[in-house]
Amino acid sequence: APTLDGVMHLTRSALPAMRVNGDGLVLTIVSIAGVHAMARNAPYGAAKAAAIQFTKVVAVENFGTGIRANSVIVGGAGDSEMAGPLMLDMGRSLRGPDWVPDLTATGGALAAATSDPEDLGRAISLLCCEDAREINGATVAMDSGMSAGLLTSTALYLGAAQLLP
Repeated sequence: APTLDGVMHLTRSALPAMRVNGDGLVLTIVSIAGVHAMARNAPYGAAKAAAIQFTKVVAVENFGTGIRANSVIVGGAGDSEMAGPLMLDMGRSLRGPDWVPDLTATGGALAAATSDPEDLGRAISLLCCEDAREINGATVAMDSGMSAGLLTSTALYLGAAQLLP
């Protein structure tokens, strides 16, 4: 899978120089699909999950060398090319094949879970600084609560609300 191959090849290429320097950071950016199943996305999700595990192995294998490795889960950033078709497909599977999203609607759990790319960049830069040297082998979610269950909770709440008289 190209999603995993790129992470592995780049990391393996960079590690020798990091070992010589006694310092370095492998920071793998992954999708929420690596920790939550998404219909019709099995190969992509499996590759992202494998990238998270690969990054943890890099952290363990390089413990004590000054090299750290962490993964960052990104739920959505700006207008993702993948998010639009995926959300349309999910909406139609729930509401029927003729469903069309209301593009003028604002707010809601999905909008809240889509991060501003600059906010993500600032948060990721914190992991790169010296103050974060004790963070190693971690998977940090920068997804406004999606991986904590935001969308599941919202869906369950809305589903339960429909059952009420």
